[in-house]
Amino acid sequence: MKVSSIKLCLFTVWDTLPEIHNAEMIIRQDICEDELIDVLMGNRVYLPALYVYNKIDRISIKDIDQIARKPRSVVISCNYRLNFDYLLDKIWEYLSIIRVYTKKPGEFPDLKEPLILRSGATVREAVC
Repeated sequence: MKVSSIKLCLFTVWDTLPEIHNAEMIIRQDICEDELIDVLMGNRVYLPALYVYNKIDRISIKDIDQIARKPRSVVISCNYRLNFDYLLDKIWEYLSIIRVYTKKPGEFPDLKEPLILRSGATVREAVC
């Protein structure tokens, strides 16, 4: 097996692909082990994650600010019930779901039990 890469060493490839005994592999860019497996398996899907950091009441404001600026990150404190509303908003946003309040003609909408739909879905799809 012939491997050319900087970040991925030959022994890592051997450990990752023990069932391949006679092959020539050319890697034209720096990749990690997960990227190699993804290319070979072809069926991996990575789901987006939301990182929730608890216990922000125990660290400095500077550290909180630094963590909160990271992509897809939310800082909360369960002790002081801080940022729960923001966390809930982010969960709805990242799941791409919306609330739809239904109503009968001439009546007020039912604000207690909305339909929960994926963004782009129709009410007809949900109820039929």
